[in-house]
Amino acid sequence: MKESLSLSNNYSKTEDDYKVIIDLLQKVATKDSSALSILYDLTSPRVYGLIFHLVKDPLLAEEVLSDTYLYIWHNANNYNKERGKPITWLFILARSRAFDRLRSHNETKMRNQNISLTDNITVTSLSSETFSPEKTFFDKERQEFVQCALEKLPTEQREVIELAYYSGFSHREIAEETKQPVGTVKTRIRIGTVKLKELLKPLIEDKL
Repeated sequence: MKESLSLSNNYSKTEDDYKVIIDLLQKVATKDSSALSILYDLTSPRVYGLIFHLVKDPLLAEEVLSDTYLYIWHNANNYNKERGKPITWLFILARSRAFDRLRSHNETKMRNQNISLTDNITVTSLSSETFSPEKTFFDKERQEFVQCALEKLPTEQREVIELAYYSGFSHREIAEETKQPVGTVKTRIRIGTVKLKELLKPLIEDKL
């Protein structure tokens, strides 16, 4: 216990050093529960802030936060430092789980609404484009295409684009998170977006 407290105090002095979080993730990958506890203490306030910004519900945000760190406990070895900073990886995990929860919540709400409707209306709703298996398949295919394109961008450009468009950060928030001037952030987003648009041309042309 004393060792755990000492470790926590040591890490708390360098909270903003992404190398510390990488080290913690490596320890979590070996199923070190103390490392997970420290990682949670260091990063959960920022991760929770992002989740709450997305779901607008404190109880739901807490559930998503738990889901996120449970995933990290089982999959910490999936983090690849070549693809960006660890906190960005945590944000992407949290965002994905937040949207999964929102989607599930909306589908449950829609099913409950359908119960009170006539059979005819229910069948019509289920046969609409919203519930189309083909649409779901192609949406997933497009998402994978976009993700592949993102991975072809330089790390510094991919990171700011993911924070801006995936995590909903403002330019100033990205600057604070990446320790870069706002002007640099804007430039990286602009250049990265141009490159991304070029990489996504096949998808755009196919849609047209």
